[in-house]
Amino acid sequence: MNTADLKYLIGRVINSEVYKRWNKKDHYLVNCFFFNDRQNVSFYSKTTKKITTFNIGDEVEIWAGEDVFQEKKEDLEELKIEDVNISLSNAGILADKIKIEKLADEKVALKIFILQQKAIPFWNVTYTTSAFNIFNVKINATNGEIIDESVSSFMDLRKTL
Repeated sequence: MNTADLKYLIGRVINSEVYKRWNKKDHYLVNCFFFNDRQNVSFYSKTTKKITTFNIGDEVEIWAGEDVFQEKKEDLEELKIEDVNISLSNAGILADKIKIEKLADEKVALKIFILQQKAIPFWNVTYTTSAFNIFNVKINATNGEIIDESVSSFMDLRKTL
């Protein structure tokens, strides 16, 4: 998916009858989420501190009023889609390259891509592997620079629960 496709996807939500009936003036775009064939676009309200997600399939569906999943409670930043130059496809290529360097022998079980913003737009890419590792890389969505990368084990996660 290139950046034009991303803008088309967001436009598809904004132009849908579901969005037009919902259209809350105090909400703004905060992320785009891609997992398997699922494509979601989410909007946030500073007033309610809740996120409304639109699932994009054959039809656009709404999941309204969800709590925000975050450790530190703070308002989410608006995603500036016009600043995004790195496509989902290019983010995947960059993340795959680093995954091969770090975890060459491990097969990827699933991939999750989230386009979000914290000072800059960035791709938050998470892979789970056949060896029960979690590989995460954050990629600047404006210029493709790697912001952060990490590998952790599901077993380490279990210890913290």
